[in-house]
Amino acid sequence: MRRPPAHARGLLDNDLGHLLRAVRLYEDCPRSLACASALEGAGRKSAATRRFAAVPHLDAALALCTEADAERDLARARRRLHALGVRRRTTPAGNASGRAELTRSEAGVVRLVAEAPANRQVAERLSLSPHTVSSHPRRAFAKRDVISRADLTRSAADGEHGK
Repeated sequence: MRRPPAHARGLLDNDLGHLLRAVRLYEDCPRSLACASALEGAGRKSAATRRFAAVPHLDAALALCTEADAERDLARARRRLHALGVRRRTTPAGNASGRAELTRSEAGVVRLVAEAPANRQVAERLSLSPHTVSSHPRRAFAKRDVISRADLTRSAADGEHGK
């Protein structure tokens, strides 16, 4: 019988050694969310016996989730840190001017929002749900510090949309 990978084995067996091995294996891999998951698992397991040994693992998971714009994973990692009494503020990565960069997905949707008047049309072009399409401009509004689609469209036209 084939043995599952270290990450799966670590989760199944609640084994810190396997979870740390998975973290090492994921470090050279472009799957940053998989690495974040392994780090979070290692943090969870460490917290059971050595409370503050978990913090570096959870901090690293938090950083990877922030970088990947993975909001649910980010919130979960933040809750795990909070349970340990650690508060972390996470802010989107900024550019040289200190303004937050848009993710590739956000920038792509913003460009299409400039061309199509309705989220439903953008959603059809991208094969996404209208809800998903509407979430990208909402985050972009905050990152670009604008309040209207017209301002956001101008921001995209001026080449300010980031990544």
